[in-house]
Amino acid sequence: MRLIFMGTPQYAATILRALLDAGHAPYLVVTQPDRPAGRNQRLTSPPVKAVAEQAGLTVWQPEKVTREIRDRLIDTRPDIILVAAFGKILRPALLEAPPFGCLNVHAGLLPAYRGAAPVNWTLIHGETKTGVTIIKMDEGIDTGPILAVHELAIEPDDNAGALLEKMAAAAGPLLIDTMTRYAAGQITPQPQPTAGAGYAPQLKKTDGLLNWREPAQQIVNRVRGVTPWPGAYTYWRGKTIKVLAARAVEGAGAPGAVLRAKKELVVAAGTGAVSLCELQMEGKKAMDAAAFLNGSGVTAGERLGAPDEQ
Repeated sequence: MRLIFMGTPQYAATILRALLDAGHAPYLVVTQPDRPAGRNQRLTSPPVKAVAEQAGLTVWQPEKVTREIRDRLIDTRPDIILVAAFGKILRPALLEAPPFGCLNVHAGLLPAYRGAAPVNWTLIHGETKTGVTIIKMDEGIDTGPILAVHELAIEPDDNAGALLEKMAAAAGPLLIDTMTRYAAGQITPQPQPTAGAGYAPQLKKTDGLLNWREPAQQIVNRVRGVTPWPGAYTYWRGKTIKVLAARAVEGAGAPGAVLRAKKELVVAAGTGAVSLCELQMEGKKAMDAAAFLNGSGVTAGERLGAPDEQ
């Protein structure tokens, strides 16, 4: 089959690499433009572009899928278009052009986690399982009929970054099997159920702010869900502290109060307490709790949180 692959981040790059390893090389890869990244804001290629260029594939990087770009894509006569975290809306004329349509490799279970950040919200909501869902795209946001699902268990210490890596590793083989059987007429797309539909919107920086009035496990779930981006954080003496890992423990006190600050940093939540296992003070490197406490000066009895929480 003549394949077009559309995707941008590392999740999509892992899937593209699986296609290449299995001998399903797209004749065209479409990804987003290079963007400034890092402290020096150096212009950086998307991970998908790096994989595609290494394989000698043709790469397009349109800022938007305009009518002109759409028509150019249609004119290349793809049999199928494979989409994984591309980050742009595709209009009906393009979705309907290939004989086998456009297949999206969604990093979440549908219809519960439609939208841009299913992995993050799955963790924030405390789910114990997730999955990769392949759908035939329609003009809605992740509303198309389902072709295949591969469920994965969520481990207690999984954060969004680690979980997405597991999902990407499962997604490639699932996509290859699904598109092959679908093109052979062996899969009938199944409409998504109307019950249980939900939305997982793109995260904002403020989604990482910890609310110490919440129950301990809910705080831990948020830390997991926003790591590595946008990152969990709280405040101490007017400074920002990033929280990279945490676990729920026994303890009680005013929300945000430091209960223990020797070898471990334990903070009271609305219910229970949270042990902050890995932290990073603004302008400093990340370290475990013991090392952090040796240099930070945090003491038992102090309060963490925004000024209006203290």
